Amino acid sequence: NVYRITHGSAGVSVDEVSRLPEGFIPSAASGSGSTIYIHGTDGEVNKLYSFSTGSGRWTELSGCPAGRRSEGSIFARQHNGHQEAFYLMGGRDISDGIATVYKDVWQYTPLDDKWEHKGDIIPQGDESPVSVMAAQAVPYGSGHIILIGGDDGVELQHRLALEAHIKSETNLARKDSLQKVLTVAFTSHAGFSNDILAYHVITNTWI
Repeated sequence: NVYRITHGSAGVSVDEVSRLPEGFIPSAASGSGSTIYIHGTDGEVNKLYSFSTGSGRWTELSGCPAGRRSEGSIFARQHNGHQEAFYLMGGRDISDGIATVYKDVWQYTPLDDKWEHKGDIIPQGDESPVSVMAAQAVPYGSGHIILIGGDDGVELQHRLALEAHIKSETNLARKDSLQKVLTVAFTSHAGFSNDILAYHVITNTWI
């Protein structure tokens, strides 16, 4: 379901205004005026819809042509010097207990309903791409998108590997030992990153 939350003199009201398109599982969204662009998945493919908060109308657009990403993607709006664009960054997909962690950036332009690959997330001074999942994204100034926090997926992949090992282990003592290691991996998690990344959409650079 889709709800509208409003705050007025009488307090907060919550009203159901629509339902998601059949089969669509949203994972990230960003607004532009009275239109919300929502990226997600339907089965094995990426999907993108726009939702008009005025008319309640859903419009199916072109989904990102990259690999399916069902969780943790960052989706933010910024002007690219020519037109308004949206940027899908990072995220992950988990299938059969295996995580695919993404380190790329894709630009979507609503005017022509097209996607363009913008390369990987490589902060200044780093030699290799980094993954960012579930960070908060804030448009800043005339060309930046600020990414705050998020997760790099390293501990996630470690936990998934432990879970797969536990599932396949037949020796009860070793299974119990691995389960304790998994519990520690959860309870000792240091939390999300305290890093802040800035992406400049016009120069396609990161700091």
